[in-house]
Amino acid sequence: TWYNPENHAGTGHYGVSGQKTDSFLNTQTFLDAWGTFIHSGKIWAYDFVVKIDPDAVFFPDRLRWRMASKVGQAIYVANCGKWQSGPKLYGSVEVFSVPALRI
Repeated sequence: TWYNPENHAGTGHYGVSGQKTDSFLNTQTFLDAWGTFIHSGKIWAYDFVVKIDPDAVFFPDRLRWRMASKVGQAIYVANCGKWQSGPKLYGSVEVFSVPALRI
């Protein structure tokens, strides 16, 4: 078990002061969590790391089957096609290969 102190995360207001989101401004919270996880050394023995929101339904066997041909490649799975600028990484399930995390 790891612990990172909580950072207050307000919400953005799209278009106000250059903000590009109406969502939570919680980037630092995620950076802190990922830093703790990466520096723990626990992830390097695996092929992929999956970030799952606590309210998400996740079936690891379905992902394992779909990602089998990607083992060893430095990839992330884009999971949002909402914006015309191209696919993005948003949402309750985020998938990264371990080689991608080494970059």
